[in-house]
Amino acid sequence: MPVTGASSHFARFKGMKAAVTQPKKLTQTYMEQMVVRQPQLKHENLHPDAKRKWNQMTQAPLPLKYKLHELEAFEPANKMEDILKMKAFRPLNEPLGVIDKLPFEVERTSTGNLPVYTDFRAGGNRSVTVVRKIFGDVDEFKDELSKVVSNSPIEEKMGRLEVSGLHTQKVKVWLSRLGF
Repeated sequence: MPVTGASSHFARFKGMKAAVTQPKKLTQTYMEQMVVRQPQLKHENLHPDAKRKWNQMTQAPLPLKYKLHELEAFEPANKMEDILKMKAFRPLNEPLGVIDKLPFEVERTSTGNLPVYTDFRAGGNRSVTVVRKIFGDVDEFKDELSKVVSNSPIEEKMGRLEVSGLHTQKVKVWLSRLGF
């Protein structure tokens, strides 16, 4: 037996059905009452240490000191005959050769790859790019690397450099264009 009238538990929700089913009309006064807030820039609300790091990383990049090889346009060969006709075929991971005399050197791994790796730390919340097998003037390498990775913080560890952030592809392209 349904209960109706004012004594019902649902009596106080009587007007709710009308409010839900009928959309609110967008009148001019209602539109004027709506407040749209201006977008706020992220770096204005940062901690002072984070703001210093933000300002350092968003500076204009300095020019690189050493000459790089030109990027080659890669055109995939459709047929085996095209591959055999190519005179200067070389694998993509083969070093190009150094143009200038550099004060540092990056040795390739035993499999012929560049020793640049991505490491995820703190449960995957922090990413670090690791560069290994650096010989020669490590400080000069660190200065040039900071230009490539947008002034991201670089830590010098025993036998490697650790760059904060995901920069593996940029560093690999830069090293291969240097000739390593």
